[in-house]
Amino acid sequence: MSTNFSPDAQKEMHLEQLMNQYGDSLLRLCYLYLKDAALAQDAVQDTFVKAWKKLDTFEGRSSEKTWLCRIAVNTCRDYRKNRWFRFVDMRRSIEDIPLPIQPVEPVVQEVYAIVKALPEKYRMCVLLYYWQQMTLEEVAQVLDISKSTVHHRLEKAKGLLKTELERSEMECVRM
Repeated sequence: MSTNFSPDAQKEMHLEQLMNQYGDSLLRLCYLYLKDAALAQDAVQDTFVKAWKKLDTFEGRSSEKTWLCRIAVNTCRDYRKNRWFRFVDMRRSIEDIPLPIQPVEPVVQEVYAIVKALPEKYRMCVLLYYWQQMTLEEVAQVLDISKSTVHHRLEKAKGLLKTELERSEMECVRM
């Protein structure tokens, strides 16, 4: 069955599909990278603008999700390099993080807050691998690092998370 849509209309429908499929997860990714809801929304919008411009050149060497995450991470990096970025108030509560519509249990919120506080290189690996459910290869592509580096960063992040969760648990016991 052939379609009567022009190439531009097909491109627009494809982009709309990508926005519906990956918009929320990209927003969470950008928020955790930038720690500001408004900037994260801008970064996602810029990500889709860049994807629109390059959609015809996407070669399929990675999944569309990996490709979009790579654009989003690079966009966030560009935002952070911008001079005015350091003047933005980054103290936001966990409630400000755009979460899936499903209810989130307090334990998950606590883990989310601890992940958010990890150093960037570990936080990005955890977010992409666990929250975005990417493979080690996909995370390596998005972050432009080796697969073994991703593996080592995830192991280090697990250790940091375990230590922080144990500390948090000890504080709750003292109360």
